Amino acid sequence: MATGSWKDFVVRRKESVTTTWRFRLTVLVLLVGTIWLSRGLWIPGIGDSLICDEQIGPADAILVDNSDQNYLAFEQAAALRKAGLAPRALVPTTADAKNSAVPNLVSQEVVGVMAKVAWLGDFDVIPVREVEPITLNIAYQVRDYVTKHHIRSMLITVSAFRSQRTMLVYEAAMRGTGVSMRCVPIRSEKDPEDWAHSLHGIQVVVEQFGKLLYYRWYVLPFKAARLNATTAST
Repeated sequence: MATGSWKDFVVRRKESVTTTWRFRLTVLVLLVGTIWLSRGLWIPGIGDSLICDEQIGPADAILVDNSDQNYLAFEQAAALRKAGLAPRALVPTTADAKNSAVPNLVSQEVVGVMAKVAWLGDFDVIPVREVEPITLNIAYQVRDYVTKHHIRSMLITVSAFRSQRTMLVYEAAMRGTGVSMRCVPIRSEKDPEDWAHSLHGIQVVVEQFGKLLYYRWYVLPFKAARLNATTAST
């Protein structure tokens, strides 16, 4: 019986197959081309995923989302109030650092100016402490205020690309209270179809998309459950 050489006993030769640089370049070009040609589908899809469903109807109050101090949220709230959809407006405002029961003076003045220019009329200031995760903690402080004042339904005016996250958070915070929320997204800053046409639009959407995933996958499953348990025990 024939035997191999001593080299066959010590080492063995292994063949490997790799793709050529031409093939890799072709795949890359096709991938980029597919993404570019299908941009009419995924650009508005990403934009729409950040925007809540608009639900306008009568409510006990209008909640002005003041997280990014968007004047248009005040303007929209004034229009809803003028249409007779709610008798009062609520504006969460940063609380004073030394006394959380009163609003920070500068924040209160800024809110007052925007409300005056928008012709919002009288409104309730809700002093809120900005503790991480900020949106969730503000929602719980708003919940405490509206339940104390027997408010059962609210319209919330909020920037479009943060509206889906805001509604998810408020619905989680209001769960079990009987308070219903309706969303009124402010769409005028950027349309879902054209956000990718500017660097600022891309920055806004990327930031809000990342925050939406963070709240949906981490904050609401874990932080909200912990806050609910703490509230139930007190």
